Amino acid sequence: MKMSKVIDGEICYRDKTLDNFYDMFYSRYRLHKTAYQHKTVLLFNKLLGEAFKSADKHLKIFEKVDDMEIFTYFTDSIFEEILKDKNNEDLKEARNKLKDIIYRSYKYKRDGKKQDGEIFCDASINYGAGEGNPLEIIPFYNKLESGSLKYTSTKRVRLEEMLLLPKKFCLNIRYHFEKKSENA
Repeated sequence: MKMSKVIDGEICYRDKTLDNFYDMFYSRYRLHKTAYQHKTVLLFNKLLGEAFKSADKHLKIFEKVDDMEIFTYFTDSIFEEILKDKNNEDLKEARNKLKDIIYRSYKYKRDGKKQDGEIFCDASINYGAGEGNPLEIIPFYNKLESGSLKYTSTKRVRLEEMLLLPKKFCLNIRYHFEKKSENA
């Protein structure tokens, strides 16, 4: 709070906090790359979504999401409900998807064209401003000047003098998974 003030109706931050903002955006990027959008997380989310879509026909999961009272009881028990009902053919596809998650039935495939049973998962990992540099959006101020300043792309040279910046601020990745063979 000590390093911010309002200039022309905008919250501006002291120019010397630039490194702190860059660190925050870089940390966000690293967390998305190593955890939130890790290839295994993306695969599990896709399989889980497919399991819920399949089970919805029978369990009406998506209708329950709109009722907050029912939604508060919507817990991991839905997995057990799908998995334990072995005689229900309506839940067979959902059960199989959940088993694929439990038994890690897919493996990462480096390349190749998609074949039956294979899955692609896409990730777009960035610093928080899509393909742009998030530091260009933040208004800063200098204690010796009266107005605000932005490190826009026209002032990129100045930013590059102050920080070691990447050439791109967005990484688009496509992960390819194939089902493991039964013998593996």
